[in-house]
Amino acid sequence: MATQTQDIEREFSRDEKSGVMHNEHAQNGLSQEDADFLNNFPEERKKAIIRKVDWRLIPMLVLLYLIAYLDKTNIGNAKIEGMTVDLHLKGIEYNIVTAIFFIPFVLCEVPSNMILHKFKRPSWYMGGIVFCWGVVMTLTALVQNYAGLLAIRFLLGIFEAGFLPGAILIISNWYLPNETQTRIAILYTSAATGGAFSGLLAFAIAKMDGMAGLEGWRWIFLIEGLFTVVVAIMCVFLLCDSPALSTRWLDADEIRYLELRQLARRATVPMDYKENDHFNLRLFKDILMDYKIWLLFFANWSNAVPNYAMKFTMPTILTGMGYTSSDAQLMTIPPYAIGAISAYLFAIFADKYSWRAPFILGPQCCLVVAFIILFVKSSNIDDNIAVCYFAVCLACFGMYPILPGVNAWNVANTPDPAKRSVNIGLLVCVGNIGGLIGSYIYLAREAPRYPTGYGTSLAFGLAGVVAVLLLETLLKRGNAKKAKMTEEEIRQRYTDDELVRMGEKSPLFKYALRIFHLSPFSFADSPSQILTTLLVYSQNVVAMAPNPDVTTRAQQVLEAWSQGFNVGAVIILLLLVLCNYRKNTLLHKLILGELLLALGHGFFCFFDEPAYGWVLSSTATVLYISYFIHNLIAWLKIRPFLPKWGARIFIITLLIVQPYWVLETWANFQYHNHLGSKIFNTSRLLEPLFRDPWWVFTTIKLVLAINENYEFTIPGLIRTSPRFGIMLFSLFLSIVFLITDVIFMIAVSKRGGINPFWRLALVFKCASDVIFLDDFKSVLDRISESAMRKITTFEYRDNASPSVNQHTSVDFSSPNFQRKSSRFGSSSRAEMGSILHPVGSRDDGHYEFASNYSQASVEDGAARPWLEDDTRRSSSHSPRRRGESQDNMITIQEVHMP
Repeated sequence: MATQTQDIEREFSRDEKSGVMHNEHAQNGLSQEDADFLNNFPEERKKAIIRKVDWRLIPMLVLLYLIAYLDKTNIGNAKIEGMTVDLHLKGIEYNIVTAIFFIPFVLCEVPSNMILHKFKRPSWYMGGIVFCWGVVMTLTALVQNYAGLLAIRFLLGIFEAGFLPGAILIISNWYLPNETQTRIAILYTSAATGGAFSGLLAFAIAKMDGMAGLEGWRWIFLIEGLFTVVVAIMCVFLLCDSPALSTRWLDADEIRYLELRQLARRATVPMDYKENDHFNLRLFKDILMDYKIWLLFFANWSNAVPNYAMKFTMPTILTGMGYTSSDAQLMTIPPYAIGAISAYLFAIFADKYSWRAPFILGPQCCLVVAFIILFVKSSNIDDNIAVCYFAVCLACFGMYPILPGVNAWNVANTPDPAKRSVNIGLLVCVGNIGGLIGSYIYLAREAPRYPTGYGTSLAFGLAGVVAVLLLETLLKRGNAKKAKMTEEEIRQRYTDDELVRMGEKSPLFKYALRIFHLSPFSFADSPSQILTTLLVYSQNVVAMAPNPDVTTRAQQVLEAWSQGFNVGAVIILLLLVLCNYRKNTLLHKLILGELLLALGHGFFCFFDEPAYGWVLSSTATVLYISYFIHNLIAWLKIRPFLPKWGARIFIITLLIVQPYWVLETWANFQYHNHLGSKIFNTSRLLEPLFRDPWWVFTTIKLVLAINENYEFTIPGLIRTSPRFGIMLFSLFLSIVFLITDVIFMIAVSKRGGINPFWRLALVFKCASDVIFLDDFKSVLDRISESAMRKITTFEYRDNASPSVNQHTSVDFSSPNFQRKSSRFGSSSRAEMGSILHPVGSRDDGHYEFASNYSQASVEDGAARPWLEDDTRRSSSHSPRRRGESQDNMITIQEVHMP
């Protein structure tokens, strides 16, 4: 597959991977000799060079970022060790000390990057600023008063300002745009490690309290400052400068390759052309008038504002959910871990497909959903702790990939190095301004609801979504406008010098949008248009591949869309299960196992031949196991509605067909590892027959059971429980995509191509399992009984006199009064216990019921109908209740008037 992909790459241009690097590099500022060298450079050597750069550059930048994070945040550790007491800080003086750091930190980021751009030896500049802030950090140990601490923090902000934008600029000078986001994500997420390491290190150093007459907090600044100075000296010698200055570890061909690919990326800019590579008023005017940078500001704020807000207040938020202070500190670890993993995974996908927008939009949508949940559920946080904690994890999952994606997008669409250095500084600067906003939106007086904090974060998240959609649309139109002229017409109309001066406005420069030029979708399309386009496009994809063993570029587009949807959806479903997981429940274990196995098949696309075939066939085996578990889950869910012989036939037939899946595993392995067997072409057609009849039967039997055993109709059930309606809709979609899968599978087997519809069917089948984690009968019983409680409560409330505070005793003569059939057990009387109070003993069946019981309480009880009650155990022994009616309806026995 890798060989096929390389062949296809010669036929298509790849905007982000090389700017406007088309087949003929000689037309992009390269001589014919250089173009031939770049085109014919061995693929294995390319990968080896990038790995070598990774190991030389990234670890040093990560170490420097960790130190920057430690030195910026260790003042909080010093406070714990008594700094504020020793320096006699009063009132808000400590807050002013922490805030003053950000003033120069924000103001100096752009000028610092401008200076770095002019340095021939970045290692000297970066080593110099690290050395300066290390000295400042060391001198903090000598501070004696408030004024001295203010001055020290101000100087620290000046010197630390240049590091992060400088690190991103260095990465952009070494890597192509489609390689940057992964490296930026590694750098960005290393701060989480720094946060964990900061407290541990400070705790250890503070044990030196009293040594040499110094307090423990002074030792923190002294030792961490001296360590920073040592690392700064190392930085001068170890940080990579440029390929031309790296002759100690790169040979001549490697240096030439790294330089030429950066040159080709810059689109028609000759290697010796420097006139446009400087700062002037025209450059700054161009930046300020550029719509792209302003839209990226809003996209960046969708990360910065919620991120800083959560970083500053997450322990407080978790404490408000009911966790103790120590538990709240521990509970911050999973969200940050999830955020770090998501940043890295989204970066891998974005770099692999060289497309930024969907891998920013996806996390932004997760972020928006998370803050909607928090905004709505925080009003009753005690009853929604699991949901709110899930939302916190989802927020971190969505926040962390945004900043690396935005910076990589900026790098990809800014070929001019001078403009790129300023843009990077501006993005980091604006992000820190967003951090200042975020630090003031979670107000202590609003705890634990925080409507201002959640609402503001939600607003910035939505603004980021709009900004990314708008930017993608405008860039697409810009490329379409440039494509109206052929390259020959452009060459006739403009001279090379004019094209150079035009920079990214040159008709030859194409904005980086996606790896492929064959995308069938538009963000302006309606869902119906997208579905229609997908169907037509799938047919075209099939028609494009006369050889089933050849994967075309268009098919890879379809594979990327469907695979991304599959993996993302399963991850979200997995998180939902974990938030509601009960370890002693078999169904929960099976559903969790099903999702983990299905997820395992989602990452085979990261591999190339020969590992690709091995990984794909191996993970397909676990996917087949997940099919069996899914049908087993269906059996457990529908079994209460089946007679014994029906349940036995269901499970026996399911077990009988399993040998087919053994054959399918072998056929899959033979096919994808090119071992000569073509059995898979036939056996694949039989998969739906051996996989889905049990699931279709379960769906049909569920609908019939509802009509046979319950008073409500399907529409009435959906009105009563929209959640159940969503599950039915998922069942319906799974069957629709199952049928579509069969149709397209027949076409693919005959004509070759990619069939994405089995993935859509899989996602909706998994979703129907996750929406309710219990069997269907238990779910329907709870819905029925909850609805009956509300009806009974509201009927009595409407008939009672509002001016009289009265209590009414009611009897429940039958536990299954709301069903057509009484052959199923019930716990309705027990579950009424949440709104009824017993009069006398629990066993006499006599309850009293307050007329002034609030609707909120009723709804709260309805939300937890599975609460256990001792009456469940005693109902079978209770005597016949007084005045029991023959039609099993509730009877009012007496009214107690005050």
